Amino acid sequence: MTGEQLNEIVENLEFGLRCFVHKVNHTIIALPDSISLDPDELDAELEMEDDSWAADIKEISENFSDYFEVEKNPPHVSFEIMTEFIDQVHDEGLRKKLIGGLNRPKPFRNFKYIIDNSEYRDDWFAFKKKRQIELLKEQLKENNI
Repeated sequence: MTGEQLNEIVENLEFGLRCFVHKVNHTIIALPDSISLDPDELDAELEMEDDSWAADIKEISENFSDYFEVEKNPPHVSFEIMTEFIDQVHDEGLRKKLIGGLNRPKPFRNFKYIIDNSEYRDDWFAFKKKRQIELLKEQLKENNI
């Protein structure tokens, strides 16, 4: 898979979409999380959706075994990515704030607030995307894609 395709998958997952990769030609189909691919609900889904999703829903439902659905990172993995990033922060005051934020209730919200109000915001996004792509590559490799 190309770097562009890997970026596309990571971005789609970030936006809350489900991503399917064709096992042979590596085409990517992204669908809203709310869409059911259950055969019993498929006709109703197709009637409710506009044309922009209908073709992709039909493709996945009719050829489901030809596609691999990329798994989203579970919360504990996202938490690990945040802690790995903190290990790279050289500003001791910010490190302490981030560690404190992760140890309080709502650690994801705390981390986001602290990092968004720091000079490390862009570094965080670059680090996070790099790690997500590494994890995605592992997932695809494990599934022979």
